[in-house]
Amino acid sequence: MDQETRHLFSQQLAHWARQTIAEGRSPFRRVDLDQPLLAPAGELRPPLVFWINRESFMAGGVVLLPDKDSPETAAMGRACAEALGLRHFVTWAAREITFWEIRGEAILTYKDIPLDSSDPAGFQRALRLLMEELKPLSVLGTLPPAQLSAFYLANLWHSALQASMEPLTEEYRAALGEHPLEQEESPEILAYNKGAMTLLRLLALTCLDQLPSSVQPENLDVAMQFALDTLPDSLKKPLQQGPRELPLPTSTAVRFHHLFRRLSQLDIGSDRQRLNRALEIFVDGEAPRLGAASCDSPAIRCRTATLLLHPARPAVVDPSGSLMEIASPPLLALLALLRETLGLPPARQQASDVFSLAPATPPVLIHGSLSDGSTPSKNQRQTFATYLRTSWPSRRFALDPKTPRWSWELLHLLGLAADQADIELTIPADWLTARYAEPLVNLLQEEFTLNRLSLRDNGRLTVLLSKDRRPDQATLLEGKAGARQIGWQELCEGHRSMLPLALKLDESTYSLVEAGRLAVPVAEDWPVEMEREIFLFSRSSLGRLLWDIVSGGQPLPPGKHIEEQFRRQGVPLPGLVVLDNLGLLGWSEDKPLPSTSVLDEEIGRWLGKDVAAAETAPKTRIQVGRHQTGPPTLELQEQICAEVFADGLPRFPEQYLYQHYRPQLTSYRFTPPLAISGDFFGLFTLLDADGQTLEVEGEETARALLLVAAAGRTEAALPTDRQLAMAILEQYLRDLRKLRQALVRQTHVRIANTGTAAHMTEKIWNQQPLPPWELVNA
Repeated sequence: MDQETRHLFSQQLAHWARQTIAEGRSPFRRVDLDQPLLAPAGELRPPLVFWINRESFMAGGVVLLPDKDSPETAAMGRACAEALGLRHFVTWAAREITFWEIRGEAILTYKDIPLDSSDPAGFQRALRLLMEELKPLSVLGTLPPAQLSAFYLANLWHSALQASMEPLTEEYRAALGEHPLEQEESPEILAYNKGAMTLLRLLALTCLDQLPSSVQPENLDVAMQFALDTLPDSLKKPLQQGPRELPLPTSTAVRFHHLFRRLSQLDIGSDRQRLNRALEIFVDGEAPRLGAASCDSPAIRCRTATLLLHPARPAVVDPSGSLMEIASPPLLALLALLRETLGLPPARQQASDVFSLAPATPPVLIHGSLSDGSTPSKNQRQTFATYLRTSWPSRRFALDPKTPRWSWELLHLLGLAADQADIELTIPADWLTARYAEPLVNLLQEEFTLNRLSLRDNGRLTVLLSKDRRPDQATLLEGKAGARQIGWQELCEGHRSMLPLALKLDESTYSLVEAGRLAVPVAEDWPVEMEREIFLFSRSSLGRLLWDIVSGGQPLPPGKHIEEQFRRQGVPLPGLVVLDNLGLLGWSEDKPLPSTSVLDEEIGRWLGKDVAAAETAPKTRIQVGRHQTGPPTLELQEQICAEVFADGLPRFPEQYLYQHYRPQLTSYRFTPPLAISGDFFGLFTLLDADGQTLEVEGEETARALLLVAAAGRTEAALPTDRQLAMAILEQYLRDLRKLRQALVRQTHVRIANTGTAAHMTEKIWNQQPLPPWELVNA
């Protein structure tokens, strides 16, 4: 069955199961749909999980709905059973229900219930039989505490943390409304930090048996604070209560008290190896919310002063070494607890913010990740500038107000580093082409050596720097087209566009740059009075490719801005011979633009046909119209766009939330496009391109996510309040309709033929990062 049918069928099974549970003759107290579970192959979502006690994470059975003869069924069943602490699992296939038992490495079947697909009512009877068979297994099929896996423990913690989020978020939102918090973080982040820190305190105190068994829920927070004083110094400080933490709400205190009882029952501190593995699984599962960097990098061994940013694993420190860490408070606490379980020395310094770290010894090695793309406020920029005067006392930076926070942090870290320090960081890739990054590039060229620049699969860049000048050093650039080495001195002397070009150009095209047949002209060498020829080159496939790389994917500039934009971005141009031959095409502004194939053919005679016809870098849906050529389209299209989109495009939902004071938001991540795969009493299930599902409440939220994904976005934060979500969605749709109306008017005013005007309207709309019109007008 397909994904939608499978989900609807599991919903029906869950409905029947709840009816049976309500009759009171079942040991089960709850059944959950698509329960997320941490597993070796990543997150799993089994269709049905039967619970004996949900708060204690005591399951009685798990049911899978596999495809026919799927070879992955046994592996998925074993992983789900391991994550739930069971020896058994059930598969519901087209003709039979099969019960499976796990015996060591073997997976055996021991019972089948036949199904008659011609009798739909028989499915309900079969479900009752299934639940009857699970009754004894819910006792006999569970594992004793000593045999529970690390994945079970990690899922137990993950489940408790997720259950605490809603009441904690409400508490912080209420506090924010009554007494504005003097913090930059949102209520959601503060609530997560509180929940995660409470969980980690419970883990540490339970493992070391330092929390009295007589503690009551209402005193849990206070009792943990007193008990923390009994812990080793390596744990006491990372786990201490922050100045802005609020008391636990009653419901959350009861939930964590229940967890404390369960942890004590399982005696999780008796097996340090299992505990350590469970903590690692938990870090990997919570990495995005903890802010942890990827754990696939090699282990760091600190022999000197080392600074790690958002590490996913604790580093090994030599006795003579000094370790400093920057991460979120929960991640710092997790790293400290991992070190305790592994018997590793503690970190010398820990800080939750780059600017709050004051290293006693300048770090000789800096390793990690920076990713905060938020734009600092005016007050924050003034504060950051003050810190930069301490890390760079002999320099002053004139930074663009739109400079993202991570770039401020990187500048500060580069100043803190010791002379000749090695710095390896993964950062956003837009700094190669963004205007705000010019001071950063200038600093690197003047005082650092770039040893390696690697483009990652996720679009981010890893840079390896040395804090010294080595003119003879070769820089290794690793991109999708392969790896190449270029002298650092050569890169410093050229335009900054040489970095993205060397990183992203294919070998045949880059060989033209190396040979000087494509070159970034300096001011005195700019081809004078050849704007028409340069404009034609910019509209060829090769010109589009070069502009796409050096501009970071910005739209091509109109003819009147070609010289200014090409000079600023550093677009390589062909020699005068090529430009002169483009001029022989006899084009002028009052004539139709030559087709791309004609331009490519002319350029290919001199530079090579394969190079001239190079495709631009793959993009999202907004580029579908770039092959549309024809009489007056390109120049006219640019004129229409300049008129209609003069005030920019609406950005949803961000700009529609400005007039609402810090509304509660729910974040969603997905791979576009999204599609509605089902709805059930106002609960909508969305399916993304990777086959992952999102469950959202309310048609307005579902439609808002469809619009965001259709515009090419991969994440969105929407109001939790459904009325507010509906209000901003309606305002966004009104703005889109006004924009469409203006576009229709402009195309029909400028183009006499109605059909051509309608085609131009669709073409221009589809080229913008906007949802398809049919989705807007639905």
